[in-house]
Amino acid sequence: MGYELHITRAMDWLDSASNPISQQEWEAFTHRVPGLRPEGWVDWGDIGRQPVFDWTCDDGTVVSLSWRHGEVQVAGAFSDAATRSLARLAESLNANLVGDEHERYEPKP
Repeated sequence: MGYELHITRAMDWLDSASNPISQQEWEAFTHRVPGLRPEGWVDWGDIGRQPVFDWTCDDGTVVSLSWRHGEVQVAGAFSDAATRSLARLAESLNANLVGDEHERYEPKP
């Protein structure tokens, strides 16, 4: 399993359920944000099939996003420019971008 980033309203992604992004909110967000493109599905054993969306970061990096348990999981290769772009996306959802090792990324210019 690779390194992932998490879009969450919690300070620590492991606490996402305490201040969740609801599945309905995520789905509405994906319909109104230009650049989020449906790219298939992921089958989670515990919650079933969920849509996966691709997002192209400012540097051209394409990442995949999928909702699960009150957070949006982000998979892909992450450059500094990509994390800034993703942090701005998270901010537009009133959320934080947090890494697997609990580090927080800011949407610096």
